[in-house]
Amino acid sequence: MNTCILPAFGALSRVELERFFYLDDENRKLIAGRRQDYTRLGFTLQIVTVRQLGMFLADPLGAPPELDDYLTEQLGIEVSSCVEQ
Repeated sequence: MNTCILPAFGALSRVELERFFYLDDENRKLIAGRRQDYTRLGFTLQIVTVRQLGMFLADPLGAPPELDDYLTEQLGIEVSSCVEQ
């Protein structure tokens, strides 16, 4: 029986966040088409995690809080907990 071990995030420093999870202009164009803050944040989580991990998250709520906070900062969203919607 084959098992699949999903990669997990460790603690992320500010340097790592800026290096691996920065949103460029192309990312922002894709994200801009989403209407609600929670949709934009969830979509953004998927973009950056597939880029970093090579796969989409089965559960975006499993992303570390520092990643949520960094992305909401870039998106200009007030509260990162909106992803739970």
